Amino acid sequence: MELALTIALVVLTAIVVTLVLLQSEKDKSLSGTITGSSSETYFGKGKGKSTDRLLNRLTIVFASVFAVVAIVAYILL
Repeated sequence: MELALTIALVVLTAIVVTLVLLQSEKDKSLSGTITGSSSETYFGKGKGKSTDRLLNRLTIVFASVFAVVAIVAYILL
């Protein structure tokens, strides 16, 4: 049981970190102007927003699952 919870926490941690790093920055200030980023992304005009929305939802789901597994691990161990 300990091993299963530990493996689940490690895998969930890797997934959450990856999802957070894949999200685009929401800061549209001066740094975006200097680096030349525009409203159009690599994915196209509208697809970038749907990809960001999907990544945001997946991050929320996996972070919630991580929190539940961490609480369960704390209670059982």
